Amino acid sequence: MASDTTITLLTAVGQVGQIVVTVMASAPEQRKCLSYVRPDKVRVYIAAVNNFASATLAGTLNAAVGVLMVDGLPELATRYVWAIPEDDSGNQGARYPAGGGVAVTTKTTVPADGSITGPKLADGAVTPVKMSVGTISAISADFGVMTAGTIIGVTFTGGLFRTAASGRRIEMDGASNYVKAYDASGNVVATFGVIDSLNALVTASRTAAADTAIFVNGNISGTALRVGGRLVVATSGAFTTNVMGGGNNDTSNNAHAARLYNPNTGGGHAVLGVSAGGGGYALNAQTGGVYSAAGYFPFTGLHETLVRKEADLKVGDIVRVKRILARNGLSNVLVERTDVVADRAVIGIVSEVKELPMFSQIAALGDEPRDRNLPTPIRRYLSEKFFRVAVNALGEGQMLVCGRGGDIGAGDFIIASDLPGKGQRLDMDQPVTFALEAAIVAQTMEPVTFDNPDQVRRVAVFYRCG
Repeated sequence: MASDTTITLLTAVGQVGQIVVTVMASAPEQRKCLSYVRPDKVRVYIAAVNNFASATLAGTLNAAVGVLMVDGLPELATRYVWAIPEDDSGNQGARYPAGGGVAVTTKTTVPADGSITGPKLADGAVTPVKMSVGTISAISADFGVMTAGTIIGVTFTGGLFRTAASGRRIEMDGASNYVKAYDASGNVVATFGVIDSLNALVTASRTAAADTAIFVNGNISGTALRVGGRLVVATSGAFTTNVMGGGNNDTSNNAHAARLYNPNTGGGHAVLGVSAGGGGYALNAQTGGVYSAAGYFPFTGLHETLVRKEADLKVGDIVRVKRILARNGLSNVLVERTDVVADRAVIGIVSEVKELPMFSQIAALGDEPRDRNLPTPIRRYLSEKFFRVAVNALGEGQMLVCGRGGDIGAGDFIIASDLPGKGQRLDMDQPVTFALEAAIVAQTMEPVTFDNPDQVRRVAVFYRCG
């Protein structure tokens, strides 16, 4: 039958490789005087899991109060303890605790050298407060992936810091004290903080057929790369390798590939890769001259002039100065087709006729406005009323000629005819005067024959208007 005795105290304390269990049993207060209900023994059970069904008898105390030592346990082992009282007739009282057992964890020994390995640390044993030390020496650890937090006040002296053991990685060692970036093949492709013979702060190199560095700023008002000092771009090897390349895919009036200038008095100003909205030129010299000691090849010199939109001007026509439109150090002129034989006001041959954007690069008007919403009145007027005309004046090219001066031979001189915009052969048998020489437009490269005086042909020439 069941006993009325109960467990009134059960504690378990972990030691190195053992636990110490203290237990006390008692009969009900109103029946303590009855000898047959007094506790005679206490049985102690232990399990590795918190389930009494898995528990085994660890020992029996032959008294109502006592201490039981359970030995032979591993270090840092957690066990669960229960106790059952029993009277002198062998009747057992209620198990204590009725549910889960009393948890206890054994301790570990500390080696003579004071070292503690990972298995000897219980979960949660190390906290930031407990790790607050001045110096940690000779530590080797795999920190895994750090996804958050901040490293503050770290001093790295000597040794090697790297993000990977091989392949693509970032490295810094205590001997050289600069950052090195490696590619997938293990080659150094970039450095930061290098002080070498060139005193270079940043270096980048690459042997693959790909970009070495890319600077991108998606904001049109921002700057992808700003250089405060001198920028030197150089290469070695075959000339088929680009030294420097630049591109601008924007279509606005001022979206040029490059703008180079010297702000000092008399400094030059040039624009490379002028946008279509600004005229579409490869190069525009805003101020200053263009000089080459060795000359240019191939070369065709041209003027930039204007023509009224209602004028019937065609590519290949001879044009003459009509009047000066504007002056700004250089001059810009209004042109028209000539219809005067041997006209001395001719300036060249039309090579291109196109629209005149309101913000285009016009030398006679100075630099283009910065405020795209407020064009100057003169620019607005010119854009509405005029086409932009390129006029070839020097070098080689072609022009339109007619038969009013007869058939043309190679090497003949061409002057303006009275057929508007067309040239004709200069009669070499007439006396040559300064006035007639000044009217020569070009010299032909090839012969041309005509079916009638008004037939128009195109002929290759050397321009002689410059």
